[in-house]
Amino acid sequence: MGSNGCRSLAVDPVNPERVVAAGFLGVEEKKGRNHSQKLQALYLTENGGDTWKVVKETNFFRQVSKSPLIAHDSSTSRNGKTFVWYAGTYDDGLFISSDGGSVWKPLAPDLKKICDLKEMPSKPGQLLIATESGLFHYDKSQIRKTGRGLPAGACAIAIHPADANTVIAAAGIEGIYRSANGGISFEASNGGLSMNLPNMVSLAISNKPPFILYAKTHESQRHLPFYSKDAGVTWEQGRYGEFVRTHGSQRHFWFSSIFAPHPTDPKQCLVVSSGDGKVFKSNDGGATWDLFGRGYTGARVMDMSFDEAGMTVALTDFGLWASRRDEAYFRSLQIPRFRESSSTHLVRGAGDVIVATVGTWHDQCIAVRQMNGRWKLHPELHGNMRFLAVHPRDSDLIYVDAFRSLDKGMTWERLTKQVSAISRLSMNRVYALESNDDQSSFVLVSEDRGESWSAHTPPVPVARSGIKSLVPDAHDAKRLYLATNDGVWVFDGKNWSRKADKEGLMRDRFGLCYVSALVADPSRPGRLFAGKAAPGRGLSNGVFVSNNGGETWTDITGNLGSELYVWYLGLDTGGAALYAGTDRGLLRLRLDSEQK
Repeated sequence: MGSNGCRSLAVDPVNPERVVAAGFLGVEEKKGRNHSQKLQALYLTENGGDTWKVVKETNFFRQVSKSPLIAHDSSTSRNGKTFVWYAGTYDDGLFISSDGGSVWKPLAPDLKKICDLKEMPSKPGQLLIATESGLFHYDKSQIRKTGRGLPAGACAIAIHPADANTVIAAAGIEGIYRSANGGISFEASNGGLSMNLPNMVSLAISNKPPFILYAKTHESQRHLPFYSKDAGVTWEQGRYGEFVRTHGSQRHFWFSSIFAPHPTDPKQCLVVSSGDGKVFKSNDGGATWDLFGRGYTGARVMDMSFDEAGMTVALTDFGLWASRRDEAYFRSLQIPRFRESSSTHLVRGAGDVIVATVGTWHDQCIAVRQMNGRWKLHPELHGNMRFLAVHPRDSDLIYVDAFRSLDKGMTWERLTKQVSAISRLSMNRVYALESNDDQSSFVLVSEDRGESWSAHTPPVPVARSGIKSLVPDAHDAKRLYLATNDGVWVFDGKNWSRKADKEGLMRDRFGLCYVSALVADPSRPGRLFAGKAAPGRGLSNGVFVSNNGGETWTDITGNLGSELYVWYLGLDTGGAALYAGTDRGLLRLRLDSEQK
């Protein structure tokens, strides 16, 4: 599975080992069109997801709808296999496979931007297909437009399991529409929704009586799911359960998945909140939603902080999560907004103090969580922050880009350069990266905590935009390392040398050696860990280790397989474990005594 993830997937109803998936990057069309080498495709697994193969390259982009794009003809299930499958794509219309998902052929190439498709109950092989331009009916290779009375397009559809004539459509900002004649005509059905109709984009209905219908809004709306007990005639809004009201952030449905009603219990339903990475469950047909299961399910961890007192703080795009050494879970740390955003970008712990940057993707300010648990924002200290560090030998000394604090974040002063790295071996040495020209960069050093600077290295032939991070060696003051978009560059005190595939830092399926994360192990001289990424293409090839100062590398992705996109790497304070923030969640590799 070389794509970043799946826009949709479907399991063979008579063989759970066979799954068809729509792999994509997870970006909108406007951004995705710019990635010429992206891997987006239909995939097939015949061993329950252990291995996948590309069966048809085609585009899938992020849409306001997250509804299913894959369906099957239930009348063709026999001998442990469903033979006829359908897939709705973004550019290439409707596809059909007659051999269980291995070979695909175009069926209706004129249907663009398909949002949802469902087989009609009691009518095997007949489909309703929702697109951004309208609703269509498929029967025996014939496609006709239907859905009189609907607005221009439909984001999602739900068909009553016991009555195929009852069809409900989510029509975005137009609300909910209902049909009593199999989708031929529709009328608005917004009873119980607010006067300012929320942007309805997702629907699901339980398979058993009383056939609870669930509806959800687009990410721009702060609404909990709605539910209906009468197939969409009237609606009620759910509420948070006791645990969330007592312990958790109440922003969970900003981004969320499609619904997963229980196959036999109509009162149970699951939904994933991608923002906070949590699974939510309703046990009462949508009236209340509460956290289900333990822990963290998969939002990207972009940074982490570990301190000697045992506090771990994980940073996601949707906020901070903290866990103490004796706790088996992460809890939300609420943070004030800057520029109308509570998105966090960098975090470090300084004893009882936590320092973070908060704001938009391109403009953040410094935020300090003081010993009393309250946050103090510094809106005057803002910019596109790239670096944050607390000195490991003095927690009073903190650097955030071009700002420095000598009193644990209470007061700040501006430096003349943006700090890119600090030395563990010196209380005063810090480094900065600057462009030499369009094709090269060089490192500056300060021996007085950023007061004055001098050139430290000859130019390295990498543009400043191609350098992801600068990492000083944790034991050898002469050595520096650069994580770049084409390998790791090593400075030995005199010269730069590039380490890539010839040194074991193997290129991925796209031919890239893009090092997105690099960390030096303070507990073992010469040991480095590198994480790989493939921006705009798909999954890269994981995590590598060097035990000789970056001269040679070994793949240690191990049980995670051959594809992994790494956003963050970090070691805990004792060097006992390596943490990786990935598209597959937060992962941990325990480093045993032999590895140490």
